[in-house]
Amino acid sequence: MDLGFASLGSYQGRLLAGGNFSRFGERVLPFLAAYGPALESATAIVAATPAAASAGTPVELRVEVSAQAAPTVGHATITASPGGSCTDAELEPQDASTSVARCTITWATACTRELVADYVGATDGTQVWQSSRSAPVLLEVTGATPCTDEVLFDSGFE
Repeated sequence: MDLGFASLGSYQGRLLAGGNFSRFGERVLPFLAAYGPALESATAIVAATPAAASAGTPVELRVEVSAQAAPTVGHATITASPGGSCTDAELEPQDASTSVARCTITWATACTRELVADYVGATDGTQVWQSSRSAPVLLEVTGATPCTDEVLFDSGFE
């Protein structure tokens, strides 16, 4: 997907992005990518169930995305370090300003994971929700097999 915008601006408080491309998300549009009010969003990881995570047990992660109007399009991705991610978690509106995305990760090893959620903004043709990233959240995963750091450069030829 080519996102080389020919122009990006604001008109009467609305985001206007244009360029010579044929696809933007799931929409096929020759010149206009998005038109609508540009709504800032805020993303937060609000829950991990069960809260006492253990290796080999699925953990459901819950992300909230808030804006002036609840995002109805776009998706969330949760990335864990070290290892693990869920991508393209769909949003479910909860109220007038908040939508929720859920996904499940099962870790095979035990260590502290740093989780970050990214909301990939989108447009429904009327409104545009801007992308946002959560603050990092630490999740302790317990179990018998610890995480190990792999040494990337250990050959002596660095």
